[in-house]
Amino acid sequence: MNCQRRAVAPRTLIASVLAAFALAACESSRDPEARWQDPDDMPPARCSIHGTRMEAKLLIIEYGLYRPGGEDQRYWNAREKGFPFTDDPLLGGCIVSECKEAGAYVCRECCAEAQKWITANAPSLKPRTVLRPPYPKP
Repeated sequence: MNCQRRAVAPRTLIASVLAAFALAACESSRDPEARWQDPDDMPPARCSIHGTRMEAKLLIIEYGLYRPGGEDQRYWNAREKGFPFTDDPLLGGCIVSECKEAGAYVCRECCAEAQKWITANAPSLKPRTVLRPPYPKP
């Protein structure tokens, strides 16, 4: 019985690593709308807070390390509980990619509640903006 371990050829290892990176790059550059084509990835048809119908919109992606403090932190805490489906820019993380916008489902009532909260509690926060109108219906 031959129990010797066979070393992996450097070329095989390098080819495997390059293939893994290529697959990862293809996955990350998918069309932002593609995630809604999978029925398991569909959000609820209605806002879980307000019961209103959600709309698909393209939102700006902001990249970089996001460390909320002060008014920002209070806003994010309030948003999590009372108006989670706003049209706020999406947080893209620290690694900047070529994607500058992505699709998200938005509740009109959540957006209105967010604006009321900002006006009453944190008027110095920058206004939230939607990049584009809703997607055209298929």
